[in-house]
Parts: sequence; C-alpha cells; structure tokens
Amino acid sequence: MSKSRVDEIYWIKHKASWESSGLSQRSYSNQEGLCNRKFNYHIKRLNAESSKRDFKFIEAPSRVLGRSPVREDVGRLRMELPNGVVIVLELSADLPLTKVLEVAGAFRC
Repeated sequence: MSKSRVDEIYWIKHKASWESSGLSQRSYSNQEGLCNRKFNYHIKRLNAESSKRDFKFIEAPSRVLGRSPVREDVGRLRMELPNGVVIVLELSADLPLTKVLEVAGAFRC
C-alpha cells in the first residue's frame, strides 16, 4: 500500500474517532497528541472531498441476482468500504453469500 494511501486511512480513522468522541477538534487533537492545525487541515480536506463525490444509487440487474430484486422477506447488508463507498444489499434465504460477494465484486469504486 502506498504511503499516501496509508496517510489517507490514518486521517479517515482519526476523523471517525473524533466524530464519535463528542470532543472539540482541539480537545481531540490534544488527547491524541496530534498537531491541532494539521488535524483541522485534514478534517477540512476530507469534508471537502466527501462533498465533491457524486453518489448515486446503482441497482444490480435481476439477471445478476438471478431473481427479482424486490422481495418482502429481505434483510439488508450494509458494507462501508475504506474509500467511503457504501454498498447496501437486500438479502434473502435464496441469495447465498457467494452471490452477494459476486454482486459486490461487480461494483467499481
């Protein structure tokens, strides 16, 4: 993994940890031993990047699923990938995990 990707993951994890902490940015950065200015910079950068993304819903075609995608006896599987992509799949007893992984593998990030 490249150094820039390692750095990106580092700041994404700190951002998520800060958001769940309930602390101010200054308090969090002091607690974690981070430079407050650097932490603020990366929070702003990550927020700007996430607001630029053009998210859209992509429904897997029924030919991939092997059945009609609308069912009443479904559960949902939510996958949050490290790059911020979220995949939500509707599951049922006739949709095995291998098929879920096949469908998830068809999405390009």
